[in-house]
Amino acid sequence: MIKVNQVISNIDKNSGGTATYLQGLSNALSNKGISLTITTLQSNSPLKLDDKIDVKFYHKNKKDDISENRNYDVVHINGIWEFFIHKMVRLTLKNKTPYIISPHGMLEEWSLNQGKLKKKIALWLFQKKDLSNAACIHVTALSEKESVRRLGINNPTAVIPNGIAVSEFPKDPYIGNKNKKTFLFLSRIHPKKGIEFLIQAFAELKHSAKEDWIIKIIGNGDNEYIESLNNKIIAENLSESVVILPPIFDTVKKIEVFRKADVFVLPTFSENFGIVIAEALASYTPVITTKGTPWEDLHKNSCGWWIDIGVEPLKKALEEVLNSDEEVLKQMGRNGRKLVEEQYSIETVANNTLEMYKWVANKIEKPKFIN
Repeated sequence: MIKVNQVISNIDKNSGGTATYLQGLSNALSNKGISLTITTLQSNSPLKLDDKIDVKFYHKNKKDDISENRNYDVVHINGIWEFFIHKMVRLTLKNKTPYIISPHGMLEEWSLNQGKLKKKIALWLFQKKDLSNAACIHVTALSEKESVRRLGINNPTAVIPNGIAVSEFPKDPYIGNKNKKTFLFLSRIHPKKGIEFLIQAFAELKHSAKEDWIIKIIGNGDNEYIESLNNKIIAENLSESVVILPPIFDTVKKIEVFRKADVFVLPTFSENFGIVIAEALASYTPVITTKGTPWEDLHKNSCGWWIDIGVEPLKKALEEVLNSDEEVLKQMGRNGRKLVEEQYSIETVANNTLEMYKWVANKIEKPKFIN
């Protein structure tokens, strides 16, 4: 039985997409005959994990440091930059255990430009070395692989997209009566996500059908930033059309919100994957997102809009939605569900991840998705 230690700084339900990804992946892996441990910092409200997963909370002053355990075949590091993550890499190297790093979009251009000087220093001091010593770099798309290569890091790289538990989503589309149609944003409320673009683009729409639509912005974020968004909504006279709502952590309730939406919108500057996009598609909901995400599949499979970043491209996409026949949107929803079932099921992702682990542990030949 292969023994794997997944390392992540936070598995709290408030911590965002990386923790959600790890929750789904780990729960799927736990049923595939491997011994799985998650090493993380203390959490007040950790995400729910399968009982077979051993969760160990790291305590820096504990003498029998859990990371000194040398019995793992592979260590999978999730994230970069943080001191805790760097320390886990150092201890893994000390134990001579092969490790994988998943940067989770933190090497994308937009991310590198946030706190640019600090990240340049970190790359020089330790981060590039940590990446270069990895047995494998895991990325979720070819675009993220290109970001890794631009830094001069030529390690073996596995391209495995994130996945979702499609079985949790009802097999049939939502059918119900609604007074208003809904553009939904459901993600972390952060300047990176381009929410101002959505508010501004909707404000500039002149289409008469606009009156039949509302925007729901759902998520958690900095209170001052949320207040600034509310002030923009008021300034644009959109208080009757745009509402910001608290985050939803219950899976069933979240799926219900996705299913009741008519179109999901993520006008983000940068995502290495965007798991909420897959969740929307699994809910039969067409998606508008930007080329800051690796979701060209929306265009290729006629299940949404893959647009340039900014107000004007988003405004054009919203206008196309308003001009679309209801049956056209429904067909896009069906196309999206089919795409997720075939390519982004957590079962497929977990199988490929397990192959990556076995290859790093020298138990199988190199899979075709690693090069």
